[in-house]
Amino acid sequence: MNPGRPFPDAFSSLYRRAHERPFRVVVTAALRREIKSLERMLGMRGTAGTRPDGRSIFTEPMKIFPVVTGIGGVRAQSRLEKALDELDPHVVLSAGFGGGLTPNLGPGRVISVVRIGQYTHGGAAPASFHEPSFSVEAWTQQGEGVQPGTVITVDDPIPKRLLSRLSSMVRHPAVVDMETAYLARMCHERGIPFGALRVVCDEWGFEPEIDLRRILSPDGRVDPGKAVRYAFQDGRRVVRFVRLARRSFTAARSLALAVHGLLHSLDAFLASRSARST
Repeated sequence: MNPGRPFPDAFSSLYRRAHERPFRVVVTAALRREIKSLERMLGMRGTAGTRPDGRSIFTEPMKIFPVVTGIGGVRAQSRLEKALDELDPHVVLSAGFGGGLTPNLGPGRVISVVRIGQYTHGGAAPASFHEPSFSVEAWTQQGEGVQPGTVITVDDPIPKRLLSRLSSMVRHPAVVDMETAYLARMCHERGIPFGALRVVCDEWGFEPEIDLRRILSPDGRVDPGKAVRYAFQDGRRVVRFVRLARRSFTAARSLALAVHGLLHSLDAFLASRSARST
């Protein structure tokens, strides 16, 4: 993949398209819970980035399309490919939860992804590294708890303690997830700028220990009925689910604030470019 470029540069090359029609931003998440707070914050309904009264939430003609991919890389890549065909976006922003890989990253800490590694369980090191086609770091507020970092994408849930030996091989290790590398690859192949924000949900030292195969529906989303049955088969699972739910609430709120700020920074950038061209 090509090295990452500053966010404004990535959009400058697409600005002519933004004049031709509303600037389209796809925001992906593995689960609806990850972006539900963002949707409420932006007053979004369905796929239109508008308020309930129909007014735009941005000063520039821009629409936000949330796409829930389901958990898992292959599944997420397939769902994103369909969304790209249907929506033809100008840019894709991936936003979601991850597991913290260092002790100093607690629940709610947002990571602007500057490097993506893909790791197969049992390997000596990540199989590959690449960078997003644009960096969102300059568009988020460091004071809001956002910091740059590397995300490691795995195909199956791996206890974070087993990934600890990768720390010496990875620059700024931050979080582990199951989708980012696949989404980045799809966007790269389609020539669409891609950036990512991840927020720590389960921190270093806390392992959810959830068998995803027991609680997911075929489309990769959490099946509430399966989740309840799975949890109540063991009282200890109930405790872990409650602890994870508390962390996910904190994580979703922090992620929503970061994405909200980024989108409005993008809106301001587009407005300034529009003013220069008039």
